[in-house]
Amino acid sequence: MTNNTKIVLSAYGRIIGEYLPDTASFTIGSDLTNNLVLNYPEVVSHHLKAVIEAENLTIEKLRAEAPLTINGTVREGTTIVKPGDRIQLGGVVSFFVTQRNSENIKPQEPDSPMLKTQFARKEAPRLKVTYFINNIEHTKEYILDKPRFRIGRSEDNDIVIPVSVISRWHADLSASGDTFFIRDLKSTNGLIYNGEHLDELLLKNEDILRIGDALGNIVTLSYLDYGKPIPSLETVFDISSELEVITIGRTPDNVVVLNFPQVSAHHAVITKGQNLAKIQDLGSTNGTFINDKKVTRKSVEIFPGDKLQIAGYRLTYNGKNLTQFDSSQIWLDGVALSKKAGSTRILLNNISVSIKPLELVALVGGSGAGKSTLMDALNGFRPADEGQVIINGEDYYVNFATYRNQLGYVPQDDIIHRELTVERALYYLAKLRLPPDTKKAEIKVRIEEVLKDVELTSSRNVEITRLSGGQRKRASIAAELIARPVLFFLDEPTSGLDPGLDKKLMFLLRRLADAGRTVVLVTHATANINVCDKVAFLGKGGRLCYFGPPAEALKFFEVNEFADIYSKLEATENNPAEWEDKFRRSADYQTYIAKPQSRLNLKPNTTAIPTIAKQKPFRQFSLLALRYIELLFRDRVNLLVLLLQAPIIGLILAMVGGQNIWNIGSSPADGQRILFMLSIAGVWLGTNNSAREITKENAIYLRERMVNLGVVPYILSKVIVLAILSLVQTLMLVGIVLLIVGVPPHGVFFSAFFELCLGVFLTTLGGVGMGLFISTIASNTDKAISIVPVILIPQIILAGVIFDLNGPSKALSYATVSRWSLEALGTSADLNQLYFSQPTMGISVPCESDKGYDPRNYSTNPCEINSRGEHGTREGQLLLRLVMLGTLFVVFLGLAIFFQKRKDRRWQRR
Repeated sequence: MTNNTKIVLSAYGRIIGEYLPDTASFTIGSDLTNNLVLNYPEVVSHHLKAVIEAENLTIEKLRAEAPLTINGTVREGTTIVKPGDRIQLGGVVSFFVTQRNSENIKPQEPDSPMLKTQFARKEAPRLKVTYFINNIEHTKEYILDKPRFRIGRSEDNDIVIPVSVISRWHADLSASGDTFFIRDLKSTNGLIYNGEHLDELLLKNEDILRIGDALGNIVTLSYLDYGKPIPSLETVFDISSELEVITIGRTPDNVVVLNFPQVSAHHAVITKGQNLAKIQDLGSTNGTFINDKKVTRKSVEIFPGDKLQIAGYRLTYNGKNLTQFDSSQIWLDGVALSKKAGSTRILLNNISVSIKPLELVALVGGSGAGKSTLMDALNGFRPADEGQVIINGEDYYVNFATYRNQLGYVPQDDIIHRELTVERALYYLAKLRLPPDTKKAEIKVRIEEVLKDVELTSSRNVEITRLSGGQRKRASIAAELIARPVLFFLDEPTSGLDPGLDKKLMFLLRRLADAGRTVVLVTHATANINVCDKVAFLGKGGRLCYFGPPAEALKFFEVNEFADIYSKLEATENNPAEWEDKFRRSADYQTYIAKPQSRLNLKPNTTAIPTIAKQKPFRQFSLLALRYIELLFRDRVNLLVLLLQAPIIGLILAMVGGQNIWNIGSSPADGQRILFMLSIAGVWLGTNNSAREITKENAIYLRERMVNLGVVPYILSKVIVLAILSLVQTLMLVGIVLLIVGVPPHGVFFSAFFELCLGVFLTTLGGVGMGLFISTIASNTDKAISIVPVILIPQIILAGVIFDLNGPSKALSYATVSRWSLEALGTSADLNQLYFSQPTMGISVPCESDKGYDPRNYSTNPCEINSRGEHGTREGQLLLRLVMLGTLFVVFLGLAIFFQKRKDRRWQRR
């Protein structure tokens, strides 16, 4: 029967084909090493062994778990099968034995989509290998048609990859069931999958592995098995049980556990009634959204088909379960994006791009081409004037609050404080961005993960200022990875790096994309953009001249080097408009933009981009204040300078101030000069302390503000720390001066020393307010320092000591801190008494004085000294001036908050 045996196969109740054995012995199973490969459910890797003997077929079950029935009877061991017997291998596949000369049985065409997918699997899987030599891409596909392949650089391998990053014998591919198993052969650079190094992996369709070295050289292995569908990425949470309360959150004690950093420990709850269900947010940090509308603490009824968004999770409710779609699958589309500066200058000219999940995309072009503008339009940092940004089919600008926490953004400037160590900087960011209920142990684990991702574990305790340029950029990337974003934007991440670091950083970004993120970067460097999946070349005036794979860009522009594309796009009378037009008429435009965006169901955008989300103000305030204090103590040299200013000024002032200047008969001018300098010193110290404190953090502030930072907590965190510093400076300044020149005999309410310290402290706070105001309106520290004299010099001129003030100058003096400060200090030191005591010592006074002096009631005093002609009690005069000092501080603080808040215009359409 050897030459006449025929196996007729059925699956899902339909005949699918025939097998004609060419040997007396053959095996059946799902593994590719079998003679008859059946890639169907319940068929195990090595299911049966069959031996043809005379007119019969003897079959032997090879695995105990392999299902086997013959004519409806379960069989074990070895069984003789006669022609016509039906052998069932589980519930799907069966066959019967007949002879080749019997009536021909034609396979029936399968009518089930699932069956067609399974039945179509006739070709072997393939392995696509991509690598670069001298920036030239080399690609080759290998058909995996035998049980084992070895990969390596040596010529004796089955798959030879002739680049240095590959070891001589690098990896082994072996058939396993209906797929292949890849194993690292203790190679130098290993195998990277989803951004992680691994020793072995069972491959599935469209898996991508990378092999890379420390220099950024990359080889890509793509496993292609189109006969097998990609596994579903959905997770189904069954909530059909008798439980009436379904809790959703990050911790394991919830019914539905969403293990993601931005999910609160107990985030939301679904309460089921007899005929309805309601959902309620449990005060989560990042909110709960039903059909893109935020849910408050008030219960909201939900219906089958409603879409629930919690942090990075998108779930669909159908009454019995919640279906979670893979949160990492972010498909980003920019549709007809346009933007102008003024009425004529075009920044973006009707640009469309389509970026698929897990792609690494570079935006490339010369200066003024609109690279950063396009990126900021895509990430919502500076929205486009016209057009839409679509994420997974939804308008991103409208649903900004929904996707805000899935966004990572690294601008050109560092977004972490250089004075902190890497670990401490990440700690404060984690405390600010992650839910308040995140435990320290969870934060520690998350920091460990991101340090490993960016290869900075060994530098965790190094101050950021001591890192190299490439390491600092990786530290900024780590800061954004803390919240585990799935959409990542970087503006010129390789700027200022040498070619070697450029290559390494691009390899890092490649790994981040492979690990489950969609990554978009702006760059002008083209040496290593071949690691990207797509590249967009922009010309002057925001014109999109190409979008697609890097290798295809070389063909499109008909050049051999990416750098030569810049020459092609040089601005002329017709360029780059001609290239823009050529691209829109090209097949590449249809393939990479038009066709992918044909799936979109666009709706008019009628909603403005939402405001920034807020955390609890006091929590932010306390965290920011603690971070600011640590920053001050980390910068010991600067802190020492700040602390030494007051005693140095105090010593110099005391040296020239004389002694016993407060005694009766002393010249009031001597005391007035001392008080004047104390006032000016207070204003100067406060302003100098604060004038740079906000503007030097512009990049950090804007990024944190985009996430959840509140303006008021941020400003107040500066105020409280600067107030403490001002108090210390005040005590040293006043203490040293009065220790040498003496203390006035009596104050108004308390001792003169206390009141003078209070007056100088409020003066310094006024200076802090002015400095913070300057810092909010200055775009950088240099401009802030240049503005300081414009504020300080009028304080000297309008104080009323050097010049007599009349008319406009007198009116303007009411807005100065120094005028009210000097009068408050003069009242506490009682300069009037010195003036009025002069006649008894034979010294003339500025006016006739024939009345007695009452040190507490200015209404009986004929001379205008402290009160400038205003009459009242000494207590009233001091209180008024202290209140005015406090008022000016509040006014300047309000101005600082107002102008800092105005920076939010970056998130508003213009």
